[in-house]
Amino acid sequence: MSAKAKTVCMILMGELTYDGRVRKEALSLVKHGYRVTVITMPKAREKLDGLEPVRVKQTLLVGRRLMRQSSGLAFKYGEFVARAAARAIAQPASVYHAHDLPALLPAYIAAKVKGARLVYDAHELWTEQGTSYSDRNVWRRPERWLLRRVDGVVTVNDSRAKIIHEEYGSPVAPVVVRNCPPFSQALPSDSQPLRQFAATHGQRGARVVLYQGGIAPDRCYETLIDAVPSLRNGVVVVLLGYGNEGYVAQLKARVQEKGLQSKVLFHAAVPNAQILEYTASADLGVVFYDDNCRNNRYCAPNKLYDYMMAGIPSVASDLPGIQEVVQREDVGVLVNSKDHRSIATGINRLLDDPDHYQVQRQKALRLAQEQFNWERQEHELLGLYERLLKAA
Repeated sequence: MSAKAKTVCMILMGELTYDGRVRKEALSLVKHGYRVTVITMPKAREKLDGLEPVRVKQTLLVGRRLMRQSSGLAFKYGEFVARAAARAIAQPASVYHAHDLPALLPAYIAAKVKGARLVYDAHELWTEQGTSYSDRNVWRRPERWLLRRVDGVVTVNDSRAKIIHEEYGSPVAPVVVRNCPPFSQALPSDSQPLRQFAATHGQRGARVVLYQGGIAPDRCYETLIDAVPSLRNGVVVVLLGYGNEGYVAQLKARVQEKGLQSKVLFHAAVPNAQILEYTASADLGVVFYDDNCRNNRYCAPNKLYDYMMAGIPSVASDLPGIQEVVQREDVGVLVNSKDHRSIATGINRLLDDPDHYQVQRQKALRLAQEQFNWERQEHELLGLYERLLKAA
């Protein structure tokens, strides 16, 4: 394959700083001889480290600065399509790779103009998120039309792949590329940042239950807080991540109202490069999603794979997307995450059975090393690219 053929232009409507999947895919392609450019439309210009030699072209949308209300969504999206397509066309590539549905239209336009291949990377079931910006009545018909014109589809788990192929009408079966962390054979053994954090709040020697990631209303934080009084003595819950300030303030008020300030601790988000060190210093990981839309029902959370790589079992929502890993591989316990009693029972059961806990811990580590790591997952992405460019 010629060097000229191995050029990729990725399009993302959003920030690259927090999108580990885009970063990993771009770096994997570069590592295997592709020239990669990523076109992004962040809310503010980003300072990006660790992406060399990926080329990143950032454009700040005028509509984002001038129109803050949701009534300006159509204008802002129109600007995004026009400017992203123009930049993509000016960036000749053999493959245009759209990350999530908003990026698919400009990627399609560029691929059509340039006679290139088109890949749709469905991080989410976009029209089934239940938000105003992902309103299925607005997006469903364009999604179906565009899907019939792609050359390859990538998504994050088997459940979503089946829906996209059988229900959405993708002409090609999606390739599953799970959003796993890079392989790490030797985790830090002398660094225990979460235990040290708990100790500074009077919880020295506590067992740490960790909930990491974005702090959002549909992730059952309130129910987890309500479960804390029923947990065994010596257990502390750490919420590590970022979220809307107003919502985080509501959660802190709930903790204070229940007198749980020493049992539920809020830790600021940490850089992605450090997250595994923090994860590995916990005893259990929490993975909760509200079953209020199909995007959540068939989710494939990054944090689940982080917990496995760190060798800690998960307490997770009993949802089909999560069952694919937790139940099938026996690396945790499934609970009703809308019932605080079910959550408390699940956590206590794992911590009260040290033998089974160690079995699940070893399974998680082994599976992360053998299967659920990025080095293994990237082969699926590279295989797709090789097939597309051979057929071009």
